[in-house]
Amino acid sequence: VAPGTMAGMGGGGETDNDSLPEREDIHNAGYNNGGISSSSYTQEPIQQQVAVTPSVPLKSLKLNKKGAGKGSTLLDKVAKEENLNLNASLMSSKKAHAQASAAAEQAAQVSIQQPMTILIDEKLSVQLSQEGVLESFDLKGTLTVTANEELAAKTKVLISPAADHSLPSGLNFQVHPKVLKSEWESSNLLSLKDKEKGFPIGRPVGVLRWSLSSNDESIVPLILNCWPEDEGGGTINVNIEYTLQKLQLELHKVEFHVPLGTAAQPHIISLDGSYSHSPSDQSLIWELDLIDSSNSSGTLEFTIQSDDLAAFFPISVSFTCKQLFNDLSIASVTTTDDGADNIPFSVSKALTADNYRVS
Repeated sequence: VAPGTMAGMGGGGETDNDSLPEREDIHNAGYNNGGISSSSYTQEPIQQQVAVTPSVPLKSLKLNKKGAGKGSTLLDKVAKEENLNLNASLMSSKKAHAQASAAAEQAAQVSIQQPMTILIDEKLSVQLSQEGVLESFDLKGTLTVTANEELAAKTKVLISPAADHSLPSGLNFQVHPKVLKSEWESSNLLSLKDKEKGFPIGRPVGVLRWSLSSNDESIVPLILNCWPEDEGGGTINVNIEYTLQKLQLELHKVEFHVPLGTAAQPHIISLDGSYSHSPSDQSLIWELDLIDSSNSSGTLEFTIQSDDLAAFFPISVSFTCKQLFNDLSIASVTTTDDGADNIPFSVSKALTADNYRVS
């Protein structure tokens, strides 16, 4: 992708226009004296990971020690009077201490947090008809940086854009008003206008956004068909089928929330995956841990005592995915001074179904 074309709408030159649309998870980003102020962000600070030092196991009591005398120790006497098995109790105590020590050691093995954390997330809203026809498709993405240490505050982030062939057409980009728009358009570089100011420590800052609205059914990752049929006698047969259209995706923790319009127990005829029934919510949840190319289609069939064919809509779909529509990557994070030192960073990516419905 040519750097200039990545900017999408609103290209050309730097701007101090602060009227960007608000981000869903970071609101009213404030700035102080040309730099980014941490006091205006509503997200909670990233909690530091603290290593836990394993506690020292207590020494077990030694019984019948030399010098204790011919008779029993006080502890022996108490045990005898209460008819207790002291040896068994001590073994249980040793086991408990060993388990506690092992758990503490495991807790101590925490990952080391990098000076900069980068989150690239997309939220997908899709409306499908009962026949699986696309009615609306809206994608919103954000790249958020968090400086966890002082050395990562005055930095710039170089982006490696996704390949041309993988980008859906109509993708529009916006940079934060305090980011140099010219450097983004010419070099895919995210750098603050005021290089003497830096990112706030421990606070996430959304520096890049993108959006896409489309009526192209081919870019919908998962489509769903629901066919309720009246079998007579107050019984309805329901067939639901999903199809993964983008086979390169791996969808995790997939749930289809199907309203039933009744607290009656559905009779499952066939099922790919698992399900749960909630009489109080009058709903059925069809669950699959993973949908990918190996199970790109699946079905659920059940019958239920009802006479309302419209009761099974709308169906809500939820899932998470590590692959993005705009699958950009981070080339480097460097300081803004003349030395341009490389700063270690970590990257997380997530695509989530924000409002995915069949109605």
